Amino acid sequence: MNATDELSAPLAEAVAVALREMAAVESGLCEIGTGAPGEVSAIIPVATAAGAGYVALHFTVASANELARRVLARAEAGEGDDATRRDCLGEVANVVAGQAKTLLYGTPYHFTLSTPRIVFGDPARDDGARVLAFGSEIGNFVLHARLPT
Repeated sequence: MNATDELSAPLAEAVAVALREMAAVESGLCEIGTGAPGEVSAIIPVATAAGAGYVALHFTVASANELARRVLARAEAGEGDDATRRDCLGEVANVVAGQAKTLLYGTPYHFTLSTPRIVFGDPARDDGARVLAFGSEIGNFVLHARLPT
């Protein structure tokens, strides 16, 4: 297995499992290596043995709101206000990162994670990030992951 597969496959699986379990949203990996950030991003700082990095999910505002609406509906928590939807998006990113951390255990990419933050607009990116573009019934979205090895 090459480095691309060693990292991309677990990241894609982490996204698919988290969205399916949290929001009953089916998603699929469309492309590796391309995909620009969306209008809203949930960014989780991470650290590997080799240094600091991040895992970030990028959505349009409409897709982020629909994802939050579905998560909150499954939790029977209503639709929530803007702050609740932002917190929900952060929690989705946290679960994705947690799934990825578990799947990457025993590899050089295994990491620890920190508290997510939500950013509107185009966040600063590192050109060394792995980029995975996804399609789903709530719209397209992108995952950027920089996991130093």
